[in-house]
Amino acid sequence: MLRRRCRQAGIGQLHPHQLRHWSASEHFAAGYSDQDAMRRFGWSTLEMPRRYGSATGARRALDHSRVLAIGDSL
Repeated sequence: MLRRRCRQAGIGQLHPHQLRHWSASEHFAAGYSDQDAMRRFGWSTLEMPRRYGSATGARRALDHSRVLAIGDSL
């Protein structure tokens, strides 16, 4: 089904795990904590949220820095 839908959408083939990884990354980018993600994705240890979260960690750190704007208050 996924192959057929990818062809219909005109995109390259996706593996189902890529969708799970993307979903976890989006949840972390939206501010989910490790514990929130563990509940949402059914993980029982911190290993998985750390693995998935590390993929977008740099982006989240930059986004949080912009929100804080510490340099603007100097």
